[in-house]
Amino acid sequence: MLFYKPSNQINEQKKITNNRINSITIQSGWADVNVYTHKENHISLFLTSIEHGPYWIVEENKDQLRLAIEPGIKRLHFRFTPTFKLDIYVPEQNNIDWDVETGSGNVYFNEQIVQNITLRVGSGNFKGKSLTVKNASVEVGSGDVNINNFNGKNLQLVGGSGDIKLVDVTCNTIMSKIGSGSITHNHVRYKEMISEGGSGNLFLENFEGETNMKVGSGSIEVILDKQPNIKCDLQTGSGSIITGGERVSSKKIHKVFGKSECALSLTSGSGDVVLKQSYDNKK
Repeated sequence: MLFYKPSNQINEQKKITNNRINSITIQSGWADVNVYTHKENHISLFLTSIEHGPYWIVEENKDQLRLAIEPGIKRLHFRFTPTFKLDIYVPEQNNIDWDVETGSGNVYFNEQIVQNITLRVGSGNFKGKSLTVKNASVEVGSGDVNINNFNGKNLQLVGGSGDIKLVDVTCNTIMSKIGSGSITHNHVRYKEMISEGGSGNLFLENFEGETNMKVGSGSIEVILDKQPNIKCDLQTGSGSIITGGERVSSKKIHKVFGKSECALSLTSGSGDVVLKQSYDNKK
């Protein structure tokens, strides 16, 4: 097996002074992509790589900016773990549409107020924090998705074997789908949420809105408020339905709590469907 000797780290930077940029497209293989804001009125780009390692191509075309991270010469085997990353700083007030595609690199968005975000990540992870986005679409292969503090109109998530975790999310529509990973929702507000899983589990707590959750062989657990106003339809194939800590004999039940202002539909093929109220956890 061929190993290259460690190379010196290099740091490059560019300043984009074109204030008409409203679309940024990024294609990256190994390099992590990190997006931040700053108080300047220009876009700052920073690439961390090694000699003869990944390099960038930066192209401006009127109101569009394209960034591509090419692999370079040294890309086979390393005795050490080099750092490859692209850091982007955009003005606090911007109206940018993002389109990001990575292979094994991670993607991080922090404190962004933008129109649209479209992400396609292979084996890397996606983390978003303090985001206000009109439409967000995130597709991840084997990596994890972690979103904390999100406000927007539409949020669409697709995962494979990794996990999806949503905390403090307010949105009109949330649609999430995952293969063998699990999905956790905590403190989420929406008009409609549709969540689908394969062999992984789904968990929901501190929520408000019309909810439809469905899994194949995984289980579903939902914790209601102390005084909920919701109508629930619970169904399982070969699994069990558990409400209030007790296993029921039926495979399909309907329950109404309070004024039934919202609907909750939970369906599992061979897994359990568990419905609790917040005080059940304190017993």
